[in-house]
Amino acid sequence: MVITLFILAALLLGILWLPNFGAGLTYHLFGISFFTECAFRKGPMVQLIGDNRAVIVWEACRADGDAQLKWNGAQEMQVPGIKLSYSKGTKASVYRAFLAGLPPGKSSYEIQSASSKSSRRYSIAIPPSDAGKLRVVVLGDNQSGYRTFGSMLPKIAATNPNLFLHVGDMVQTSYEDHDWQAYFFDPLRHSGLLSQVPFILTQGNHDMSDDKLAPYFPSLAQLPGRPIGYFYAITIGKTRFIVLDANTEDGDQVKWLERELQSEESLQADFRIVSTHIPPFIEFWNSKTWKKGEDQWPVYMRESMVPLFEEYHVDLVVSGHQHNYQRGQRNGVHYLITGGGGGALDQERVESLGVYQKTIIEHHFTLLDIDEEAIQITMRLKNGQIADRHDIKRKTHLA
Repeated sequence: MVITLFILAALLLGILWLPNFGAGLTYHLFGISFFTECAFRKGPMVQLIGDNRAVIVWEACRADGDAQLKWNGAQEMQVPGIKLSYSKGTKASVYRAFLAGLPPGKSSYEIQSASSKSSRRYSIAIPPSDAGKLRVVVLGDNQSGYRTFGSMLPKIAATNPNLFLHVGDMVQTSYEDHDWQAYFFDPLRHSGLLSQVPFILTQGNHDMSDDKLAPYFPSLAQLPGRPIGYFYAITIGKTRFIVLDANTEDGDQVKWLERELQSEESLQADFRIVSTHIPPFIEFWNSKTWKKGEDQWPVYMRESMVPLFEEYHVDLVVSGHQHNYQRGQRNGVHYLITGGGGGALDQERVESLGVYQKTIIEHHFTLLDIDEEAIQITMRLKNGQIADRHDIKRKTHLA
């Protein structure tokens, strides 16, 4: 009898350890996070989407009415709930509060839910334009690896980042509610990062379905001047961050990027950092799927965007998609793949392109410490150990 119970317990633990099935079973058996009240089931998350522009996103666990948001005790707005119905019949309301004229520095905001009338207060700090130093954590492709992702987040929080740049693939399946709950929002909430640090999100191929954005991204209409695609630019401190949409392969994005790189905001920045989920140069993948057409994924970025990166002296291009770490340089542009956020590692080499000088096949996160002179790249393994460090010096002139 004892042996039978031991075997059953071992089997149950093994099932719960499986990333997709374990998280899904836990979600369906026990519901949402034990520590989350219904009115604030997911979020809130402050997403920066342009100069002095942000969207605050959160979700209630029922189909609810309008909520109220008060920013810095003065600016008040009514936020309508977007009704959701997931594949398992789960009902919810997502709220996206758009803020324009967002001031840098420390701010506070209060959210009052629709039906329960409960409220929460939060604080956030947006780095000012004259910030001498900026620390950015960069991570991607946590997907269904929520245990690894969750174990790294407290170590990330301990570094006190000013900004969290996610390079895409936040979940495994974008239309599954438990993926967003168990794989993304809950680990971030428990680490304390979710409501304390502003985010810049790059859309990955797993973050959308049927060419539709997940509801936790701002609508395209809220992005400044976007005719199509999830791409935008924002200055934080003295660095220009340019977020591209690797899922949108069209000429409008290319034209927009060239205008952006010619803009005063870009030319006056100390550094220009581009974030795109799919890197222009991929060397590790599954050889079978690579030969069956997935070798075409980086072609759009490589053929359409790389010439602009080189012509306009982009300093650094950060990506995910490939689940490991690579750092290199080509024609004056530095390339960084930091896709070790938790998803299964890519260990099979499919190309040798001569771009990367450093390759580490481990789960990890990356810090960018930026001052007026350089970007210092520090890659840390999931245990916090430093495995790579490299400086990118500021360029003294632009074309």
